[in-house]
Amino acid sequence: MLALYSAAVALVTGATSAWLSYYFGSRKELFAWQREQALRWDGSRREAYSAYAAAVKREVRIHVKMAASKHPELWPGHEVLDISTGWPLLVTAEDERAALLESILLLADGPTVAAAREWQQKVWELRRLHNDTSITAESVRQALAGTSDARDRFYACARADLGILAPLPSPAPLPHQREVTSSAEVEPGLSDHAPSA
Repeated sequence: MLALYSAAVALVTGATSAWLSYYFGSRKELFAWQREQALRWDGSRREAYSAYAAAVKREVRIHVKMAASKHPELWPGHEVLDISTGWPLLVTAEDERAALLESILLLADGPTVAAAREWQQKVWELRRLHNDTSITAESVRQALAGTSDARDRFYACARADLGILAPLPSPAPLPHQREVTSSAEVEPGLSDHAPSA
């Protein structure tokens, strides 16, 4: 009877050991697979966020150059685009940005999608800078400040979605802004959207 009992204990111990080995091995493989998938999607999201942000930035820079043709006092000495030259460039940039938004809608989390849509809307509203003849330099400043704020919200959401916990640093004043402004504070909306020479 003792031999039968010993055999039963050995059988149960062996079966339990095999089951535990299988269970923990499969869990380990599952976690490894999930980690690999997360890394793959993080890379895809990072690429989508970067491409979308670059496309929006190109579009904003066209708006700025077109606005600078009406208000050269905002960006003295910088490149400008008149409406007839800038408008076709703007249409192309809008098409590119709209196409890249699809990747954001597919890959991003909810807050990042909302921030991308808000940034897109603020950029779309910049069109009025070129269509409305009563737009003042202050209106341009305010419109660009709203666009910059929306961009910062997009970056904050995208960085959080990618697991980047450090806050986005504030931009430094550009050289022409250091001369124009008396304090070290940058005028909202102008620092990140000044056209390059």
